[in-house]
Amino acid sequence: MRRTFSLIIFAFFFSNSNASELCETLYRASELGEYNTVTEIVSSNLSVASCAGKWGYTPLHGVVSGHGVLVKGDLDIINYLIKNGANVEAKADGGITPLHITPYPEVVDLLVKRGANLDATDDDGSTAIMFSVEDNNGSAALLKLLELGANVNHRNKRGQSALDIAYSREEQDKVKILKKYGAK
Repeated sequence: MRRTFSLIIFAFFFSNSNASELCETLYRASELGEYNTVTEIVSSNLSVASCAGKWGYTPLHGVVSGHGVLVKGDLDIINYLIKNGANVEAKADGGITPLHITPYPEVVDLLVKRGANLDATDDDGSTAIMFSVEDNNGSAALLKLLELGANVNHRNKRGQSALDIAYSREEQDKVKILKKYGAK
């Protein structure tokens, strides 16, 4: 069960906050799937949709990162944030984009349709495929990235490919998937 922002807490933050506190409140509301809170904050200040917190994480990073289960409201929040200026290519600390951290194929598909680069790299040169291989939430996002045409043989700055990472983690199901899509 998701936690819910109370209107009293929201009203306090909304009326008494500076820009960084408002951004943090929006991040938390996005992360928790609080659509009504997100829309109220953004409609009052459109520039906040693309704000970044202390480590560069945006509200879009918050909602796509996964909080146990994807619900319809999450997709609505993603669309709303993007419609109101959120950057699908925003890089947080370490160069991590929203596409790098989502475990959900529906979100992968939505982000790519809205302009996310399938082969965007973080500061280490790792792509979303590599993050998906390291994710313990199964293979659904990995499969979607591959279906959409992500580069299966990209190597990061350490010379590792997604296949190398899958082998090192003994993720045989992911090794099979990667090989099916041409990993060498």
